[in-house]
Amino acid sequence: GVQIYEYLPGMIHTKTMVVDEKFATVGSANLDVRSFRLNFELIAIIYDVPTVQRLIAVFNEDLSHTERVLPADWMKRGTWTRICEGYGRLCSPFL
Repeated sequence: GVQIYEYLPGMIHTKTMVVDEKFATVGSANLDVRSFRLNFELIAIIYDVPTVQRLIAVFNEDLSHTERVLPADWMKRGTWTRICEGYGRLCSPFL
């Protein structure tokens, strides 16, 4: 049931999670050791309903600038793209 969307104006590095419209997290960290120990990235935990509502509004605005990525289209990506993805995975421990 997961849907993936590509943000067309560029890239958004922020990760946001909203739970029951009452609790949210927002920040730049991925949930991995590299983000927390090497890159010193952070996540804010928010229990303020008006702020959570604002995050929902910002997410919905961002979503209006996206295009859904369909599995069939993803499988059709070109050879050069697949090679670059593989190279990126190989180099990720060094980045």
